[in-house]
Amino acid sequence: MWWLIPATVVMFACAASSIPFGAWVLATSKWPSWMKGPLKWPLGDNLSRRVVTLQAWSYMFVGAASLLLTALLVVFPTLLGTDTLPVRWIVGAVLSVSVLLMLCGVVPYVWSVVLSYRRA
Repeated sequence: MWWLIPATVVMFACAASSIPFGAWVLATSKWPSWMKGPLKWPLGDNLSRRVVTLQAWSYMFVGAASLLLTALLVVFPTLLGTDTLPVRWIVGAVLSVSVLLMLCGVVPYVWSVVLSYRRA
């Protein structure tokens, strides 16, 4: 189980950066000035308020999914010896909610990329 520590660190870093960044973008309703050129890829040139809002929600949902998976990775070593029905249900529920949150993050992300290439 050597992968638990690096996976936990990566998932926590994703959550710790995505949630505050998404909240900031949502609160200010503008794209950061330092995200230009290659850093704004795959977005097009039409960075309307709607595109920025969709991007912010995408960051928030993906960050929330990462936070749930981080919690699961932290608790996972204690669950290894336990193979009871309630534990399986809890792990299954956390994974299901994480997948749902990821999908809720992918949909606005893809839609914002499509909108960013439409003419204003």
